[in-house]
Amino acid sequence: MNKNKIYYWANNLNKNSGEGILANNFIELIKKNKRNIVLQKINNLKYKENIFSNYLLPYLGVLKIIFYHFRGFKTCYINYLPLWNFIIFLLLPKKTILGPITGNTLRKSTFFNICEKLSIFILKKKKKKLLFSHDRYKNFFGKKNMFYNFVFYGFKFKKKKLIKFDFIFYYRLKQSKGNRFIIELINLLSRKFKCLVIGEKLNDQFKKKKNILNYSKVSREFAKQLISQTKFTIATKENLFSYFVVDSLSFKNKIFYNKKFWIDKKFKQNLLYPICFDNLAQSYNLILKYYRKDIKKRYFKYKKVEFNKYLQK
Repeated sequence: MNKNKIYYWANNLNKNSGEGILANNFIELIKKNKRNIVLQKINNLKYKENIFSNYLLPYLGVLKIIFYHFRGFKTCYINYLPLWNFIIFLLLPKKTILGPITGNTLRKSTFFNICEKLSIFILKKKKKKLLFSHDRYKNFFGKKNMFYNFVFYGFKFKKKKLIKFDFIFYYRLKQSKGNRFIIELINLLSRKFKCLVIGEKLNDQFKKKKNILNYSKVSREFAKQLISQTKFTIATKENLFSYFVVDSLSFKNKIFYNKKFWIDKKFKQNLLYPICFDNLAQSYNLILKYYRKDIKKRYFKYKKVEFNKYLQK
């Protein structure tokens, strides 16, 4: 039996999705810190964005992890790991290495709140160390042996290209993205400014607007090229530090985000501006205000996390 082998399950390794990027970065972290370890993938199914892949396939991964664990192999479960899915945390063997834990902290549902509390209880009993994609759960787990904001793994600043557009939006046909607000804001801003929209195609009403360039799904690398040609980013409603925002920060864009999120004091920056996704007029006026406000030196600083310590015994 090869003791230097880790059998890992990753639901999604798509380099152009948030979960996929997290998974690939975590695999890179393992390879850098466990050079004598061979990683053996146990999911050979191609990911498709549907109910089966998002909600049922992860449990096949749990069963496979249990199978290899009881055969004496080291195991690793990388994604999906939203905090509300307490069943996965309950079933996975205690020694299984967990990838970054994710979750939407703006949910108000009693059901999801109960599920997250169950997960918190289970994880505190089973794990001494945990890794999180963001820092929204710091109040529940504290700081000791907890590693937050894995979305900034490998973060670097980049040079902008020639500026061609004022605003860039990420638009998806999901209610959690704050679609109605985004659509109305695009409509208002495009009257005066040049707008880039990526993610999915807009409604027919926008097709004849000269100030809008609309792409559907694009690769992350192409998205970065587009971001580098813009001045401002409008974040989505449900996520503060999505990869769309992280990539925008790398080009030092001014970013307008949902004010319901709080920003940790460890971030020293002048790039993030809160707006209200429930008040279009107020948000529009704030965006105009900061559009006119010139910042000579843009900066974004934070204390880098030593993620390699997460993998140390």
